[in-house]
Amino acid sequence: MDTLTLTAGNGKTFTFRRIEPGMSYGRSAVNDRPDTLVEVYDAAYSFTPWGQVICQYDVRTLETHTPGVGLILDGGIPVWRVDGASMDQVRAWLAHA
Repeated sequence: MDTLTLTAGNGKTFTFRRIEPGMSYGRSAVNDRPDTLVEVYDAAYSFTPWGQVICQYDVRTLETHTPGVGLILDGGIPVWRVDGASMDQVRAWLAHA
């Protein structure tokens, strides 16, 4: 599965999308790195099929994220935060992708 959509503890729904090497992401970028990226979207908006782009992470950053600890996706937007239990779901999804 290339995407995971979940509703975080704050009620905000996010979509996480794996961007394999060679795949397009964002408006016009291509992942030209040898590593997989994960792009995060706010699913409330329809700017893309997955929502509004918030940020990208190297997959290893999320795979090794401390269990039970949340993640601030954008410090300027208070609702763009994922709680610890939801981040555990993201880590589990990445482990089985």
